[in-house]
Amino acid sequence: MIHRGDEVRDVITGFSGVVTGITHWQHGCTRCVVSPRALKDGIPAPTHVFDEPQLEVIVNGAIDTTKFSKMPPEHPLPFGSIVKNKVTGYTGVVIAWSAWFPDELSYTVQSQTLHNNAPIKPVDIVEPTLEVLVRAPDNTPKPRGGDREDAARPSSSTV
Repeated sequence: MIHRGDEVRDVITGFSGVVTGITHWQHGCTRCVVSPRALKDGIPAPTHVFDEPQLEVIVNGAIDTTKFSKMPPEHPLPFGSIVKNKVTGYTGVVIAWSAWFPDELSYTVQSQTLHNNAPIKPVDIVEPTLEVLVRAPDNTPKPRGGDREDAARPSSSTV
């Protein structure tokens, strides 16, 4: 498992940097925002986003995050909850949550309405500006691939 502050490398491209954000999507995908440890023309180089399994950890805790509170390993607001941005009034359904470096939590929210017969692009809402209208039951995605206990037992055909 990759954490904010870990130095990582993309196994396909070789791009490396420090994980500054992690997003957990409703249907089980985890993506990491990687910030390179370099300047480009005197300014910070652009960050890139990768699926977590595509990254390998080079240095655990390359950036010390112990002085920051730890984000909960499970999101505090279940996917499917209906929320409202207290500043703009934008209302929709939670489809992802992100833990940002050093210590911010935000939710990606999809509108339930269409605009010009097309879905409205999801928006991110930082936790302090979020109002929960309807809290969904906890429905954290479970790892796919079947029952791990059954997979560990030999089948009757191999005994």
